[in-house]
Amino acid sequence: MIWDKPGIPKGFLGRVILLDSLREEKSFISLPAYLEKNAERLRSKYLEFISELGARKFEGQSISQHLDIGDGLSYWWMTTLAEKSPFKSPNIYKSLLMLALEEILVEYRPSEVFVDSNQSEYQEIVQGICGRLSIPCSCEFQGFVTSRMRLFQLRSFLLGLTSVLKRFTMRYKARFSKKNEWSRGNKNVSIFSYFTHLSSSHCADGVHYSFMWTALPELLTNNGWSINWFQHYLPNDGKVSLAEGLKLLDSFSTVEGDSQTHRFLDSHLSISVFLTTLKSWFKLRKKLRRLQNIPALFQIKNSGVNLWPLLKREWVSSTSGQTAAINCLWVALFDATLKKISHQTLGLYIHENQAWEHALLASWRKYKHGKIVSVQHATAPFWHLYYFNHESIYLNKNSDGMPVPDLWSVNGPAVYEAFVSSGYPADKLIMLEALRYLDADGQQRKHQAKTEGAKVPSATLKVLALGDLMPDFMDSLILALKNCIDVLPHNYKFSFKPHPADNTNACERLGLDIDHTIEPLSQILKDFDVVVGSHATSATLDSYLAGVKPIVFLNGKTFNLSPLRGYAGAEFVSSSRQLVDLLTSHDYLGASLNDDEEFFLSDPGLVRWERLLLASDIA
Repeated sequence: MIWDKPGIPKGFLGRVILLDSLREEKSFISLPAYLEKNAERLRSKYLEFISELGARKFEGQSISQHLDIGDGLSYWWMTTLAEKSPFKSPNIYKSLLMLALEEILVEYRPSEVFVDSNQSEYQEIVQGICGRLSIPCSCEFQGFVTSRMRLFQLRSFLLGLTSVLKRFTMRYKARFSKKNEWSRGNKNVSIFSYFTHLSSSHCADGVHYSFMWTALPELLTNNGWSINWFQHYLPNDGKVSLAEGLKLLDSFSTVEGDSQTHRFLDSHLSISVFLTTLKSWFKLRKKLRRLQNIPALFQIKNSGVNLWPLLKREWVSSTSGQTAAINCLWVALFDATLKKISHQTLGLYIHENQAWEHALLASWRKYKHGKIVSVQHATAPFWHLYYFNHESIYLNKNSDGMPVPDLWSVNGPAVYEAFVSSGYPADKLIMLEALRYLDADGQQRKHQAKTEGAKVPSATLKVLALGDLMPDFMDSLILALKNCIDVLPHNYKFSFKPHPADNTNACERLGLDIDHTIEPLSQILKDFDVVVGSHATSATLDSYLAGVKPIVFLNGKTFNLSPLRGYAGAEFVSSSRQLVDLLTSHDYLGASLNDDEEFFLSDPGLVRWERLLLASDIA
């Protein structure tokens, strides 16, 4: 039986494969646990499938060629399929589960398979697997409902149209902001960043300081570079309105004089950009309407798995719907921006393989600006698939190939090894200091934790729970903490730090009565012995670097997205019982972190960055 409902099936005598549970005992097989145990092979298989999907020939051309509408970029690379973000595309996880399921069915060769699931996508895929293996399969199969898909196509089209219109109407005022003259000369750098993670104290003084870039702007200006900032305004950040943001940008440019200029990318919105967006979008839709039998392209090679039921909506949205419309806007906006600006010696941008990055790279090359370097601002966890591609993608030098920077910069040995082992060309990788992690105090705290160990349960043990923006993950963690507190002794003191952008008050909603704190994590970590967080937050890494023991809570319903996956010193649990066992273990609490793994290059002198800026082929 294949089961994805709450609890476990009763009275079934055969083997049960659990789709959304980490429980493994007797006749139960956890599919999430199997996926994690065989992660390298299954991840590689999925990355290869995505690579082959873009290259598959259809009516004489590959998919990536069909999605090239003549503006120097194949829109294939901007689809959510090619991006592979588990945060934007949760069905990636389900797709990997289906690959894992096929391996299990091949190994056990059951006499019959019964699917008890409310998701028709699973049912359809399992029937395909069983058909190839000649295994009888029964389920309440609903099949593909054409009318439902057509309704989604219509909805995606309308959302695409309204998204573009909303972007223009809500942000067109940015076009009329004060525009300082762009920095000219032979030592200017364009930095493409997000208008977020800003220091509030610096903003109050009219000074720009980003925690994503920290000391780099000062290094650049001290070495004679002029900086042109292109900022992505993020309305969901909720802290600064567009009008307030425009005032801040004006203040930044005034205070910093000729050395730095600041603009929102949306300041280049225009009627021409709007019309170009619509023209490209409708041209893309027209090309895709001619293609037939698309579902067959989603068949995994040498497999019974066809992922069309899980990925069809991503295909529709990315090639003709809402995602496609926004991608066309990105291309038109970057084209207008980089056409007007004087020649730029160097470009830097945040590397996350998002659609706007490919639009930037295509326009940067089109207008023959200088070198452009991607900047790794965080870790690259194993299951953050947007950082990884099948190695064949890097070998494609054709016009429809993936746009790439001149160099990918990485922030330490951990990311470097992850990238090289996944197929990045080593000669295009460069290690530079981690701009977000130049905190020497944290390293000192870690050293002290290694030598001194942690408190044992006989003393008051302080546990900090970290909030998350993903509601499902947060609820699972809070309920587990609630169960723990009910059984742990009184010498355990729990506190909760919500995510800075979370206003849902999940603890109150779920009845967890513990202390709250909103102080910066870097300032309070020294007061705690253990940190507990969900697998989706990177804040557990901050505690690890500061020498505070991290425990990562898994919910069994998606990937282990933690940056600490695979590292000694981090513990992973999936139930309140496991969490209690760990928090009451003398062996665990008394041991030091005992890990010399170097995540980041953290020299505040930025020697490597300075060496890059002095390179003869850059400046």
